[in-house]
Amino acid sequence: MRTIVFDYETNSLDIINPEVVLVGYQIDDEPIKIGSLTDIKPYLEDNKILKCAHNMSFEFGVSRGSDINIQPPYFCTAVSMWLLGKSANNRYGLKALAKEYLGYEETKTFKEVSKQYAVKEETGKVKKDGTRQIRSRSALASELPREVIEPYCKKDVEMTKKLFDLTYPIIKNDQGLYKTMIIEMKQVPIYDGMRRKGLKIDREYLSKFSQDIDLKIEGLEHELELATTIKRNTI
Repeated sequence: MRTIVFDYETNSLDIINPEVVLVGYQIDDEPIKIGSLTDIKPYLEDNKILKCAHNMSFEFGVSRGSDINIQPPYFCTAVSMWLLGKSANNRYGLKALAKEYLGYEETKTFKEVSKQYAVKEETGKVKKDGTRQIRSRSALASELPREVIEPYCKKDVEMTKKLFDLTYPIIKNDQGLYKTMIIEMKQVPIYDGMRRKGLKIDREYLSKFSQDIDLKIEGLEHELELATTIKRNTI
């Protein structure tokens, strides 16, 4: 089965109305490409291609929010590392795992990179001299120089592909792990739907359930008080 490893660079973590700045992707062992949503859409909508991302839940949400009807099968390298019990001090971030298991040197996170290119802008507050106060904030992905954001995106795809090559054969050849991965990936669209539509709550049932719990607690407190009284009387 053909495989596409992909990564989005976005202006925020909003999956409902995502602002995708850059798309990095690699088809099988071909060179990594930088493209657009239009470039990647046919691959993600093809159910004969395995889609791999480091945080499939996020990439799936961004895809759906960008009118891409992403189809299974899916594979998440963060989940695969978790299934294999491999973490970086209980962390599953891409950069930390790449350093721990792939031999990469310390790689800056997007947050660290964006701070390097902080943007200065006026605030609504006016100083005594009549000028507006200036504040500094981290740069958005769209505000980073092209020569910075493109290599960053490519590196993410590269690290994800290497984690895929490391973990996929092990997961695939272990029936229990493979079934668990399938179950985990089947939940991705469910979680995405929950984030978009929320959950319906049966208020009447919850109210009754809460009352039942209160009665049980009162009963246990009464039994505890009775047992304590009996013990005191026998001493």
